[in-house]
Amino acid sequence: MIQETRSTLLACVVWLTLGASPASSQSASLGRAATLERADASSPADSSAVHDRMRGAQAQFERSRRQHLEWTWGSWSSDCDEVVGRMCMRHDEGGWEPEPEPERITAARDELLEELAWSADHIPGDAWIAGQRVRYLGEAGRWKEAVRSARDCGGDDPAWCAALLGLALHGAGRFQESNGAFERALNVMEPARAGHWRDPSVLLVDRGDVLREADGGLAAGARVDRTWRLADPLFLVGGNDRLTEHYARYTMAWIRSDSRTAYGVPWGRDLEELLVRYGWEIGWERTRAGPGESRGTGIVGHHHPDALTYVPPPGYVAAPVSAAAGEWRLDPEAPRSSYAPPYAPETTAADVQVARFWRGDSVHVIAAYRMVPRKKDSTVPPRERHWTEPLPPGTPIRSGLFLVPDDGGEPVGVTALQGPVGRLALTAPAGDYVVSVEGWSTERAVASRARAALTADTVAPDIPALSDLLLLDVGDGVPETLDDAGRHAWPGVTVRDGDPLGVAWEVWGLGALAQAVDYTLTVEKDERGFIDRAGAFLGLFGNGPELRLSWTEAGGGEGRHFRATDLELPDLDPGRYVLTLDVGLSGRTTMRAEKLLRVTSAR
Repeated sequence: MIQETRSTLLACVVWLTLGASPASSQSASLGRAATLERADASSPADSSAVHDRMRGAQAQFERSRRQHLEWTWGSWSSDCDEVVGRMCMRHDEGGWEPEPEPERITAARDELLEELAWSADHIPGDAWIAGQRVRYLGEAGRWKEAVRSARDCGGDDPAWCAALLGLALHGAGRFQESNGAFERALNVMEPARAGHWRDPSVLLVDRGDVLREADGGLAAGARVDRTWRLADPLFLVGGNDRLTEHYARYTMAWIRSDSRTAYGVPWGRDLEELLVRYGWEIGWERTRAGPGESRGTGIVGHHHPDALTYVPPPGYVAAPVSAAAGEWRLDPEAPRSSYAPPYAPETTAADVQVARFWRGDSVHVIAAYRMVPRKKDSTVPPRERHWTEPLPPGTPIRSGLFLVPDDGGEPVGVTALQGPVGRLALTAPAGDYVVSVEGWSTERAVASRARAALTADTVAPDIPALSDLLLLDVGDGVPETLDDAGRHAWPGVTVRDGDPLGVAWEVWGLGALAQAVDYTLTVEKDERGFIDRAGAFLGLFGNGPELRLSWTEAGGGEGRHFRATDLELPDLDPGRYVLTLDVGLSGRTTMRAEKLLRVTSAR
């Protein structure tokens, strides 16, 4: 028996070869008479009978689900992008969108839940019944009830009850409380299971090799901690819902492992792995074989079509400061794992610029962003929830600039209430970080973000140093101070011909030097690929330049020297360009700063 899995970038579908459709003369309804007699379950024998009957009711519901799913046509090609046990993974779903569940399935689940509630009242210590209640309440979207049910868990396994509560709290969007419940569960469960749950290897492209030492053991917790910290979709949201989602998926696998599945086959490691990597299903269909196919009916389980890969790629797990810019994509062609945050299932890559300004043993960071809607896709049916147009300027946006220490420790950050275009700044100790710039509309449940490595070394006061370049909006004139420049930072690195663009920078550590300082500013076509430019996000280090400006100023003077100028760019073809500033001091190596520009015909 072969199960086939199909997915787009943002979805996963599971196929099951069943042969003929399962025959059943029973109604889809699970009426009380068909499931339980209202007997007193005070004796062990009665309790056992209730438990056994509830197992039968759960199995009957899954048979009923399969019987009454909507039909669709399937494709039974034998090509697989990935094989996981009985599962064949594909990445082509043709724009599937969630549809309302058939009413008969909803009614059948409601009746099952009534029977589970009655059974839980009569045998409150039954762990299996407690798990199925949380499972099906969550499937029905009744997470608040699931939380109450989990709190009533009366089993003798504290790890089981704490995990059920963690699952329910996560489903209810209470991520910080969920994390606390899961930590309690992990602290008392079997060490082998707890270690398995904490390990993110199954989600990593390299299957966890980057986490392991040469002797094959797990690295001391730094890389694991870093993986989970960076997997957090938005630092703007309290708690780490990608971590609690991971634990919730393992809890759901624990629940399902001792019950009937919607696919009609026994639970196995393949089903657990796919559940942990992609989450539980949000929709189902039955499929008929295509013309000329000899296979029978299939059951399709759909995952969220907007799910993205929030787990960091291997380079960021191993050493973020060495990771290539552009390596971290939220939507790779073959996602190893995916997740759709309920508060912002449509999350996109923001247009962002970040610039560092030295402060001796600290660094001042300025960021400016523009939230970018998702690209229109002619193959996907238009839906109201699809975010394909820029948000109106007055839309309230929670924005944040965060620096995550290289060891995965607590981020330092600043937040503000701004619009779809915003600017933020903070000062932090020198060190190695991952910078995250985020914008989130709670009203629209959409977000944009950008992350990349950021290194800030301590800079001695008597050693010349050049800051990053900061692109400016000079529509109101060229700023005279860095604070003013921060308020007028250009949102991102995308510009159009005619935009009022300028650039600012600081020179540090000239001290008493009296010699002249030579400046050369150029704009030229970038002939290298974006992913090869290790510092493109920050602007760190063809043919002839499109623009070249040179001038000389007198040197000398303590502290920082702020400079800014406007840029009258010539007509430029759409594409990538590099803005370069060279600063020359007599007898010293020329200092250089670069900033990537993306020229477009329309923003």
